[in-house]
Amino acid sequence: MIGNALYMYAFSTNRLGRHGPLRYGSYLKLLKDDALHNLTLLMKHIKIFLSSQRVKTSSELITQQDGYPGHDWLASTVFLIMAGDMDRSLCLLLSLSSLLTSAFIWPARIHASVHVPVGVAESGIPPVYWCTAHYVEMLLKAEVPLVHSAFRMSGFTPSQVYTSVAIFKHLQPDILQRTQSQELQVFLKEEPIQGFKVSDYLEFMEGLERSYRDTVLTDMKTIRNPVE
Repeated sequence: MIGNALYMYAFSTNRLGRHGPLRYGSYLKLLKDDALHNLTLLMKHIKIFLSSQRVKTSSELITQQDGYPGHDWLASTVFLIMAGDMDRSLCLLLSLSSLLTSAFIWPARIHASVHVPVGVAESGIPPVYWCTAHYVEMLLKAEVPLVHSAFRMSGFTPSQVYTSVAIFKHLQPDILQRTQSQELQVFLKEEPIQGFKVSDYLEFMEGLERSYRDTVLTDMKTIRNPVE
């Protein structure tokens, strides 16, 4: 149920732009008539706060020229959770901003932030990618070695595919078959994931957590001084 709600919210945001959260909130009967004013005010406060913590960049990337280049979905989600209460939403977001967790679940908060090295800030790459993506390959090599080898034979890395090790494990027969026919990249980019159920892989993912949690968390905590 929660998954369906989040999917519908994401769909409405992408399709309807900045009015998506308001329409979805109205559909759920969470918001009052002054919701547009309150959400606009919240976004202005957050933008001012986050702008004060961004590096002055010399980057020519368009995405680095005018703050965060996308919709602040986390702020909108918090606004909906708080039923349109601007003050409570702002208080929660400001408190969240002081936690390391915010660097990974709030893209707008860490975008071009002074809390990461200048080179990293200017790259525009979110920490969830540069701080943890290499672990996808490490886990595949250790837990699903045939899939890891298939990617190497195909000439590209699994960290270029945004999915979990569990999904790769689920797709292993198809990946091996497509590797032999030299169709792996096309398969991963164009074919839907068939038959994958999270419940079928909970035990597998819990095992990964027990084995690798300490290693991954240690790396995530180096966000202010990433290892080269």
